[in-house]
Amino acid sequence: MSLLAPMVSFPRPSNFQGCTFDATTAVDATVTGVLMDGLCYRNFVVEQKNFNGQPGWAPDKVHVRSEAHLHTRACLVVNYCAKTGFYLLRPTTGDYAYEAQMEEGTSAEKVFDFLIEARHSSCTTTTTTEKANMDSAQKMQAIGAS
Repeated sequence: MSLLAPMVSFPRPSNFQGCTFDATTAVDATVTGVLMDGLCYRNFVVEQKNFNGQPGWAPDKVHVRSEAHLHTRACLVVNYCAKTGFYLLRPTTGDYAYEAQMEEGTSAEKVFDFLIEARHSSCTTTTTTEKANMDSAQKMQAIGAS
């Protein structure tokens, strides 16, 4: 019996949904929260749909309205989820509230790239050349997918 993950890749969506942003009205702001893809935000935080065994469970079996911080990176980068853009959710008492939506295009693309490239601080740094030479299973392991 093999314990290796199946060969899966995370293709970058050709476009990302999100709000349009008028840079002439921008002001600097710092916000913190939990990233959520638009599909899971709408289906499982807002509408509490029952597609994955329980109302509000995302495909990774996390009740994202109350435990958004447990929503997996592997789920966030699935093509059909990632292309719906990204939201920032703010923890509230036993719940998560909408804080911000990432801008369509560039901002959402940067969030996707961050999700693919980010590594836990206890891991060693992977160079661009090493990343280019990784096979799909190694990329899955690098992003923490099981």
